[in-house]
Amino acid sequence: MVRVITINILFELEEWEQRRTLLVNELKEEQADLIALQEANLPENTGTWLAEQLGMPYIHIVPFQQMSPHGIPYGIAIISRHPFIKQETLDLQSQGRFAQFVEVAPAGQPLVFCNGHYYWHPGSHPERDKQVLRLLNWLGNYLPKCR
Repeated sequence: MVRVITINILFELEEWEQRRTLLVNELKEEQADLIALQEANLPENTGTWLAEQLGMPYIHIVPFQQMSPHGIPYGIAIISRHPFIKQETLDLQSQGRFAQFVEVAPAGQPLVFCNGHYYWHPGSHPERDKQVLRLLNWLGNYLPKCR
């Protein structure tokens, strides 16, 4: 069994000292094999710091083309206990955002794990729908080639 988690860790560092302690404690308890992070703060290396604290040696960070609304460079990341066989990035062509995937092979079985941070708007939104369709088409082109 492979344990996965996805979590938006928030690029703003208000109360980061408290939040990071809670994050590490709770994530350690879950013992995930792969964690998808959204809103990794790039100047503060929050994704890399979390990976180090959790003893997860593999990390794939993807910076966004645009800064956050507050002028902070941020992006997404996947951290893993398993080495990456492949890692890819997809431009979602909206808000400077990307999606990513990694392929790993725990116990010799290939697994593709995808992460994205999509168009933000409360409720349904056509722009997010376009991003998700773009992602599904991209993955559909890759998945038949998986071992």
